[in-house]
Amino acid sequence: MTLEEAIKLEAVFDKRKSPYDILEFLDTTYYSKSKDKEIRYGDIHVAHFIRIFQKQKEKGVNEFFEFIKSWGDEAKFHGA
Repeated sequence: MTLEEAIKLEAVFDKRKSPYDILEFLDTTYYSKSKDKEIRYGDIHVAHFIRIFQKQKEKGVNEFFEFIKSWGDEAKFHGA
């Protein structure tokens, strides 16, 4: 299941629209070193997304929070 599919299901179960910022985030991209290309977050499977977070966490708490903060900058950069 992709992140986008999970968010759509959540909207159905919660009987409310998904937050706009979450939908924007799904359209931003992540650079995959293994695939050597940008991948849209909405297209990433939930398990792979968790692995991305785990790898970032291993780099240290400060760097992890900087990574999260950079998403806003990435969304602006990629036109979301």
